[in-house]
Amino acid sequence: MIFILRSASNWLPKMRHTAYNTELDRHRSTSLASFLEIAISDPNDRESFDNVLDMRTRKYKDYRDLTIRCPQSILAIRYEDLLKDGGAFVIKQLKQKLPFECGQLKEGSSNTTFLPITNYAKFGAVSPFQRGGHDSVHTWSSSDWTAFLHHLDADLETDVGYRYSPTSAGTFEVIEPILPTW
Repeated sequence: MIFILRSASNWLPKMRHTAYNTELDRHRSTSLASFLEIAISDPNDRESFDNVLDMRTRKYKDYRDLTIRCPQSILAIRYEDLLKDGGAFVIKQLKQKLPFECGQLKEGSSNTTFLPITNYAKFGAVSPFQRGGHDSVHTWSSSDWTAFLHHLDADLETDVGYRYSPTSAGTFEVIEPILPTW
């Protein structure tokens, strides 16, 4: 099983823009601090959440716990790692985990060049990938950042490889995850 993880500070503005939830999609123009005050429920799972960040936290804790229980069956990949080298990182991780050859990455091969990611697929549609769109760039106000950090589970974020600046709004770094299998 493969999990794709993403920095909460990039994910949250994206969710405010398009939450795939009729109730939440009505709040696109609210501040992120106000957006984090909206409780939501998942009609499929019959679960309730304090806000979208609480929903993400519970999901990521489930991913982390499953990885601890089944380390040889799980590969967790950070979205930021996936974008930086056109997928070579993912192929290398799969090669380490799975007992088969992964095409270009045969032992001794020097050809590890991959084409850049130019499109993404979601809900059956393929769209061009745009760096710098609402998907990746957001200017954080200090009040939004404070609310974000208040609702964030910093220990979980460290476990999955993210650290957020307490003083520089919108700033995070990708760090080595605590779990060695990630």
